[in-house]
Amino acid sequence: VGMAGMLVTAMSQIVQDLHGLLFGVQPGGRLSGMFSLADPMQALIPAIGGILLGISVVWLRLRKFRTPVDPIEANALYGGRMSLTDTFIIVVQ
Repeated sequence: VGMAGMLVTAMSQIVQDLHGLLFGVQPGGRLSGMFSLADPMQALIPAIGGILLGISVVWLRLRKFRTPVDPIEANALYGGRMSLTDTFIIVVQ
C-alpha cells in the first residue's frame, strides 16, 4: 500500500498543479468550484486534451499495442486485475 499510496498522491498533486497552471485554480481550490474561466481560450484546453488522447490511442494501435483494459471493466470482469503495461498506459493518458 505504501508505494501505491505515494504514486496516487503524486498523481493527484500533478493534476492539481496542472489545474493551477492551465486554469488558474488557487491552491486548495477545485476546478469544479470555479464560477467562470478567466480567459475564453481556456475552454479549448479540454478539446486539446481530447485530441492528444486520440493521438495516443492511434499511436498505440500503430505500435501493435492492444487496447488497454478499462479499470472499471477490469474490476467487474477480471477481479480487479490489470497488467502493469495497461496501468502505465491509463496513467499517462
